[in-house]
Amino acid sequence: MFLFTNKLFKYSYFLSSLLPLNSLMILWFTLVEDNKNTLCFRFIEISFISIVAIQIISLVCLISQISKLKNFTRHQGKEVIYIKNKYNSGVRDFLLSTFLPILTSFSFKDNVIAAFIMVLIFQLCLFVFYLKSSDFMPNIILILLGYNVFEGSINNGKTVYCISKGIEIGTLIENKRMGIKIGNATKVGNVYWIVED
Repeated sequence: MFLFTNKLFKYSYFLSSLLPLNSLMILWFTLVEDNKNTLCFRFIEISFISIVAIQIISLVCLISQISKLKNFTRHQGKEVIYIKNKYNSGVRDFLLSTFLPILTSFSFKDNVIAAFIMVLIFQLCLFVFYLKSSDFMPNIILILLGYNVFEGSINNGKTVYCISKGIEIGTLIENKRMGIKIGNATKVGNVYWIVED
């Protein structure tokens, strides 16, 4: 997904992107399950709450890493990026391909343990897929917090992803902006932070 960014950034981005899904899973599981006093219910409830807590910590780490980039603009080289007219893409597809199958395919009412295991396996498969592919995974929480992810290109025509906050979308699209690379500055990465003028 994000070439040559550090593992903490990749993992934080992925885990925080699943935060809305697992929050809904806790709510749905709590509302659907009848046998709330069983040991199995308590285990799954604590597991989901732990997963959501880890995802909240991941979101804080991700925002912290992005916030630190503002300090690097003076020290790290900037590159010119052409911002395409494509931003925050894939949200609808993400919702339909991730949320809908999990909420409709796995019946917690019929077999709570099997459904819980299937949800975890599904999320693990998503994780491996996104780490080993060039596909972009939208992060709904970041969008709700005011961050935008744009598709852009650098001078050699290579497609890159650009993250910004607080810059009007209309002023960015189909324009050239300066950006700093997120991750290893000496390698050819594909994630940039848009520098405010």
